[in-house]
Amino acid sequence: MLAGLGLMGPPAATAAPRCGIDWGSLLDISGQVTEARIVEVRAAALRCYTRLLTGEDGVSDAEAATIVYPKPGGSVRFDDPRDLAGSFAVDLVGFTDPLISDFMQGDSRSGEFAVRAEENGPVTTVLVRQMSDQQWYVLGATTSDIEVTVPGPGANVDSPVQVAGQARAFEGTVRVTVHGRGWDEPVGEGFVTASGGPELGPFSGEIGFTKHGGRGSVLFTIDSARDGSVWQAAAVPVGFAAGC
Repeated sequence: MLAGLGLMGPPAATAAPRCGIDWGSLLDISGQVTEARIVEVRAAALRCYTRLLTGEDGVSDAEAATIVYPKPGGSVRFDDPRDLAGSFAVDLVGFTDPLISDFMQGDSRSGEFAVRAEENGPVTTVLVRQMSDQQWYVLGATTSDIEVTVPGPGANVDSPVQVAGQARAFEGTVRVTVHGRGWDEPVGEGFVTASGGPELGPFSGEIGFTKHGGRGSVLFTIDSARDGSVWQAAAVPVGFAAGC
């Protein structure tokens, strides 16, 4: 009769989806337990369960966006900042046998190193920081003969990446390489032309790279006029835009 009058009672309660899950909120103990630091925790309420989300491989998302080297959670890890600076200088930048200064500490978790290709060579300053996973990472590198304005630190870039700034170099040539974090070889490389004289001169250009996603860095290097080895460097952390 209620239906005939256009009136309906409240709908029957719908059972919560089982999703094939037989456990509930009671205590569940595994025989194998490990300990790890959890950072950047977020909760996502989904239809069948609540998902716990964490940052990238032991560091927060905010920290991950600032890192040039190495890849968080990768096989290459550093609990000594000087070892980190040496590995970055040789393995990523390409210095042959660099001289690494003593650690120049900033706050309790950060500092820098002066890196030179030889004793009287120009300084490449390597910036380092200890992240929440207690490991040390390179945040970037600067040098007086390369001033990078584009891309900015942490920028999302697509291929080809736009680069710009000022530099002075042998024959005005600055090498630019794009690195995917955790990859042994550059995913893109090219050259831009700046000043070959005593003053800084502007440079700009586009560097194509193989799209692969994630985060990485753009590295700018100047070669020695004597033997073509790496003389100075600047490095900027970047993210690769969706679809890269």
